[in-house]
Amino acid sequence: MSAEQAEVRLAAGALRTVRALLPGCSVAAGLVRNPARTLRYVDGLGRDRGMLLEGQALVAAYRSMRERSTQMIPFEDDKPAGRQLFSTPINGLDGLPIGALQVLTEAKRLPPSFVSALEAVTQVIGDTVQQHRLNRDLQHSLNQLFLVYEVGRLFNLASSLDEVLLQVRDQLSGTLNFHTCCIMLVNERRTLVPEAGIGIDKGWMQEARPTLSRSVAARVLEAGAAVQITDPVELGNLDMPLLENGVPPASVLSAPLRTRMGMIGVLELYTAAPYAFSVDEVFLLSVLAAEVATAVENSQLYIHLREKEGRLTVLAHKLIHSQEEERRRIARDMHDGLAQMIVSAYQYLQAHAFTVPEGSDRHSLERGMALLTECIDESRNVIFDLRPSTLDDFGLVLALRQYLSQLETDLGWQVEFSLVGQVGPLPAALETAIFRMVKEALTNAKKHARAERVLVRLAAKGKTMTITVRDWGQGFNPREASTRRNGQLGLMGMKERVALLNGAFSLRSKPGTGTLIRIVLPLE
Repeated sequence: MSAEQAEVRLAAGALRTVRALLPGCSVAAGLVRNPARTLRYVDGLGRDRGMLLEGQALVAAYRSMRERSTQMIPFEDDKPAGRQLFSTPINGLDGLPIGALQVLTEAKRLPPSFVSALEAVTQVIGDTVQQHRLNRDLQHSLNQLFLVYEVGRLFNLASSLDEVLLQVRDQLSGTLNFHTCCIMLVNERRTLVPEAGIGIDKGWMQEARPTLSRSVAARVLEAGAAVQITDPVELGNLDMPLLENGVPPASVLSAPLRTRMGMIGVLELYTAAPYAFSVDEVFLLSVLAAEVATAVENSQLYIHLREKEGRLTVLAHKLIHSQEEERRRIARDMHDGLAQMIVSAYQYLQAHAFTVPEGSDRHSLERGMALLTECIDESRNVIFDLRPSTLDDFGLVLALRQYLSQLETDLGWQVEFSLVGQVGPLPAALETAIFRMVKEALTNAKKHARAERVLVRLAAKGKTMTITVRDWGQGFNPREASTRRNGQLGLMGMKERVALLNGAFSLRSKPGTGTLIRIVLPLE
């Protein structure tokens, strides 16, 4: 479902609520969707919905957004009718207006709480629309996260520079019979940092930071190629490492570690006695230096990717936590605000019904009470979808039992729910994630599978939890479905939640056999 479709669906539900509060009215909603702050018509209900958010009504909508308050004016486009136009701003989570809701009514007397109810409805719309937009941004961030993760996974790297150097040592000792070498990298202060070495004094490796200008690396940088120095006087004027025997080397061959960013360091080969390196030896060290440079660059890149992945993972967890907290807040506000208002209105009409004489026309009254009953049921469904209270009050298992029981009642499904092992109690974040994934899988089954029988199983074994959701519906071809992006958003959401929890996701389905989803999550 696109962002526009989701906003239309949300607006339609809110407009039905307003129409239930004030039968016979015309109502429309508009949202700002571009940087120019242009108010665009989203949806409307009622005979004259086409007159809203146009002309005088549009000016009134912008005025309410500018003043951030409900505006009530006579509707001048039909003065003989004497109708009233209500314009209420739709505010986002930051309090800034992101749209407007308009109501056109000919009612002379309005319920005392009508304006408060309108503002409550627009608050729910604003919070939910902005949360949806935040979710879209989260989706984008998660896509970036998994791209970074996939790139990092595909790098075939040694786990450390020491392992890289061991491979270099094997080449040097096996081919050239040299056993002393060092990898040094240039830092931002233009000094050399020994990263790994063989046959080098350990104290020097830990403490020495030779300046680039007083090292062989400066000659290499100037020449742009490998450099060898065997002159003891020249070596005496340079900062050289100490070998394991505590004396400086008598000769050195230094090759550049060159990447796309330029020279990042050097690979140096040392001998304890004066030695003139041959052309073949210079060539071989230069080749090894090129390989080491690639390994060092990839190692640094991999470290950077892991840090970025960690930051994005933390951000994703925070956003998901924020999403759940916002769902909880909206559900609580709806329960304590809008839902209570609707219940109060229903009770008011119910009490009024006792005062209507027998034999009077009660059709409108009964219709109004029926609409309020529908509003109450719809509010409860919305609140449950936002955040089932049983998940907070009684935990995952009872929340799933309640949800599955409701599906049995509403859809006539044959539902099998089973637990294997000791399931729970689990961390709140993990319980929320499992509930959302099971709900998403069953929502897909409800929308697409035409199933009559479903299975949900939670199996705890050791330090893992296996979640199985099976339906015996019409099934589908996963390869064909993967080309239909809109149909894969639910599965993508489940896969991303599973990946964030370091779990494993698998799906099996084919036409005529139903669908099996299995998720394995670590419990630590």
